[in-house]
Amino acid sequence: VLSVVKNTAGEIALIRQSYGQQEAFVGVAGYMKPGETAEEAALREIREEIGVETTDLKYLFSAWHDARGQLMLCFCAESDDAEFHISQEVREAKWFSPAAACSAVRSGSIIERLVRAAISE
Repeated sequence: VLSVVKNTAGEIALIRQSYGQQEAFVGVAGYMKPGETAEEAALREIREEIGVETTDLKYLFSAWHDARGQLMLCFCAESDDAEFHISQEVREAKWFSPAAACSAVRSGSIIERLVRAAISE
């Protein structure tokens, strides 16, 4: 699953991971656990990685990730919680304006598509 969170000001939360590709900002991502729905996994990953409580989770689209050979189920959640409590997997979490969020992610990526879809919600 791959998720972004929007706050009440319309800003988008993005993260830099503490492992792997660390230059660009990305969304909160993770795997589904056995018996877990995609929605449950998205909410759990958001809580675990950035520590915000969310509401109104919406499924937006799916996309094939060629490099990983995985189907990404992409979600947008809303939050009134402005303070991050990041996990060890996250080097940095930051709220971005819609325009800045589009610039902070890799051009042509699934996360760019998700950010643009979330802005339209």
